[in-house]
Amino acid sequence: MKFFSRKLQVGDEAHWKALLKQLIASKKPLGDIKKLVADPNFFGFITETEGQIIAFGSISFYQSSLKGLVGVIEDIIVAHRFRKKGLGAFLLDSLIEEARKRSVNCITLTSSEKRNKAKDLYKSRGFVLYKTGFFTKQF
Repeated sequence: MKFFSRKLQVGDEAHWKALLKQLIASKKPLGDIKKLVADPNFFGFITETEGQIIAFGSISFYQSSLKGLVGVIEDIIVAHRFRKKGLGAFLLDSLIEEARKRSVNCITLTSSEKRNKAKDLYKSRGFVLYKTGFFTKQF
C-alpha cells in the first residue's frame, strides 16, 4: 500500500470532518475548511492511499511578544485502521518541517494525559512536557 501526502484542500471537507470525528466523536467540528485553507497562518497536511484520506495534521502560526513566531500543532489524526504504521510520526515530522521553513522559535501542542503513545512520540521528537496549567474559554 502506497501513501501520498499533500496540503489540505477545500474538496477534502467530507473526509477531513470524518477524521476529526475520530479524534473527538462527541463534538462537531467548528472549523471552516474554506477559511482554513485560505489562511496563510494555517498549514493542513493530509495523507491518502488509494484515493482515501487516512490522516490529517495541522499547525497554525502566530507572533508572540515573548517568543517571536510560534507554531501550534492542533491536530494529528490517523484513521483507526491505519494506526501503528508510522503515519502519526510522519505527520508530526512534516509539521515540524513546515515550522522550520517558516523559521519559528518554538512549537507548542497539548495532549491528553491518557495518550501515552502520543506523548512518547512527542518526546522522541524533542518536545518537553511542562507542568503548567492550560486554560481555555469557549464562546
